[in-house]
Amino acid sequence: MDAKQFDDLVAKLAKSANRRTTVRGMVGGLIAGAAAVEVSSAPSPQGPCRAQGDKCNRHRDCCTNYCNPDNKRCRCRRNGESCTTDTDCCSRASQGLMCLSGVCGFPS
Repeated sequence: MDAKQFDDLVAKLAKSANRRTTVRGMVGGLIAGAAAVEVSSAPSPQGPCRAQGDKCNRHRDCCTNYCNPDNKRCRCRRNGESCTTDTDCCSRASQGLMCLSGVCGFPS
């Protein structure tokens, strides 16, 4: 759009819109912009990891680095399963598994 087309568009809008309509349009635009920012900040496969129980497509989608192939949901790794960090392994109040030499297990 060149400068003349822009000037013509602004002139048409100014003639057809009163102050109330213009303000309403500006407020609507601000709300739509805020909604777009909210949607764009949602986690993506390339962004923050997904929590246990969230849907996933591959291991790297999950904070625990394990996407269950049966139901395509993130879950922690159990005793005897491979791991890279302690956060990969299941942790409960009475059973805190740790990543020991690349395998989830109970600390001695």
